[in-house]
Amino acid sequence: MRTKQQHFVSQSYLRRFTSDGKTIQVLDKSNLRTFTSNVRNIAGETGFYNLPTEGAEALGIDPQVAEKALSDLEQSFDAAVGTVLERAAAGNLTVLDARLRRNLAHFLVVQDLRTREKRSTIRQVIEKVGKALAESYPDLKGSAIRAEANEQWLGLFQTAQLFNPEMLRMLTSALLDHIWFLGHSCTGRVLYTSDHPFVRRAHYQQPHMGTLGLASPGIELVFSCTI
Repeated sequence: MRTKQQHFVSQSYLRRFTSDGKTIQVLDKSNLRTFTSNVRNIAGETGFYNLPTEGAEALGIDPQVAEKALSDLEQSFDAAVGTVLERAAAGNLTVLDARLRRNLAHFLVVQDLRTREKRSTIRQVIEKVGKALAESYPDLKGSAIRAEANEQWLGLFQTAQLFNPEMLRMLTSALLDHIWFLGHSCTGRVLYTSDHPFVRRAHYQQPHMGTLGLASPGIELVFSCTI
């Protein structure tokens, strides 16, 4: 069975922001329009993770292998969050043990890598590098040469990152090196999330170096979740 609508934010995560497990309030930031939707219909695109059919079949790979693997991971994450909430509700001070913390860190890294925003960032980097290379050769200055990455190639590159064990290990370790705080909102205010829910805030600026990496000095990472 083929999955058409493929989500770049976990459906199990989005359901935690609903009152009935299905219906969620949505704000379209491009036009400030608000509307109600089923979680199945947001934060996703048709065939977002699909591998090229001909190439995948030639290698004996299911074109939707990425989507299916992510679905399995989402179930594990939902179970992990449920465990955290149950322990907190029972007054258990050992809310996060080492194994549970690592499982959550792995999911957060994957969630950070899988979004539409991440794919757009990859595209921007490729195009900027191509432009810089072209401008470094005098004969090419002012020419119409430019670097572009088509959507299919970007999808392949992003999927490769999602399942690169060395990259996942490195990023997960960086996240585990942070000090973690679990906060419980008692204000009664409704929490909200986005189509790129793992938020970063840089508290330390360097003029010639990026400061938004998971291991950057002074980086603050926020991930909200509801019961």
